[in-house]
Amino acid sequence: MDRPLTNYIAEIGVIALAGLGLALLGPFGTDALPLGVRFLYWIGGLITAWAVFRLIVIAMREVTQLLGISDIFSYLLATPLLGGLILIVQSWLAHGSRSSLVQAELSIWSYLQTLGLGLVFFVLFWLIYYRAANHSARANTARPSDENARTKPAGLSNTLLHRKLPAGFGPIVALSVEDHYIRVHAFQHSVPAYSEMLLMKLSDAIALIGRDTGLQTHRSWWVAQPAVFGHTRNGRNITLTLPCGIKAPVSRRNVAKVRAAGWLD
Repeated sequence: MDRPLTNYIAEIGVIALAGLGLALLGPFGTDALPLGVRFLYWIGGLITAWAVFRLIVIAMREVTQLLGISDIFSYLLATPLLGGLILIVQSWLAHGSRSSLVQAELSIWSYLQTLGLGLVFFVLFWLIYYRAANHSARANTARPSDENARTKPAGLSNTLLHRKLPAGFGPIVALSVEDHYIRVHAFQHSVPAYSEMLLMKLSDAIALIGRDTGLQTHRSWWVAQPAVFGHTRNGRNITLTLPCGIKAPVSRRNVAKVRAAGWLD
């Protein structure tokens, strides 16, 4: 997981403030409890629920990746699961204190309340991170400049891979996988998009260029170090900005490696 620790601390702060407000209001029948108990119930309960929710999200993220769907569904799936766990705990605590019919009705109502509260927090955090991501994207998009383009070389020239490419092929900026082929992206002045296809493995192409001349940012992308002008973010998704409008994705497992190389500064 590549989310900064400060994000988790901020989330706990928001949860604690929400718990403070709910303790003062005393909703869902908790107004009958002493104020100190309400503080413990709401603040402690919400923080505990948040911690369990985060663990469920980790598991659900693996499910969404297996299904090939957006990570946002990991949160949507975790919310009702957390509500179910809370319902089980409440039912266990209340076991034997009410008739089975009354207990079932209260359990259903309690589950709906928990689910509604969870969805409120989901929307709240989604709005917060969506706004932060848009702000970061605007800032990072503005970072690549003409000055960088003039002062930095655009790619790698005269590599062993060039021997397999047409004469005069420009500096290599990236490699991408397309079925059983490798698309070699190059920087060519006055050419918007310049590339050639080679029938070979990505690992073999990287070996011909030199593994220390760039990084594999994704299972189907390799990027030359001199070609990186900046990056953009869209939520948790990161792409590197390369010449000629090329955008190279960075998978989550490679974020730390790319950040260590200084490409996300």
